[in-house]
Amino acid sequence: MTPYSLDLRQKIIAALDRGVGSQRTVADLFGVSLAFVERLLQRQHTTGTLAPRPHAGGPPRCLDETDERLIRQCLEQQPDLTLDELRETLGRVVQRLNLP
Repeated sequence: MTPYSLDLRQKIIAALDRGVGSQRTVADLFGVSLAFVERLLQRQHTTGTLAPRPHAGGPPRCLDETDERLIRQCLEQQPDLTLDELRETLGRVVQRLNLP
C-alpha cells in the first residue's frame, strides 16, 4: 500500500487550520479515516513534518543470488519443472506463497 501524498496531507492540515470542521468532518471530506487524521496531527506535532515515514524494508530474502541463478539455469534447461523438482535441485525447502 502506498502512503498518501504529501500534497493531500498538507491539504488536510490546511483544512483543519482553517476550521473547515472537526477532524471527523475533514476526514470524510478528503476520504481518509479519522485515525489517519489523528496520526497525521500527532506526526506533525512530534516530528514537525507531514511526510510519510520511509518504507521499513520487509522480510529478508529467503533465496540468495546463487540460488536464483541455479533456478534460472534449471528452468532454461527444463521450463516445466515442478516445485518439488526445484526443491530437490536446491536441496532445501521452497514453498509457494499464497498470493491473492
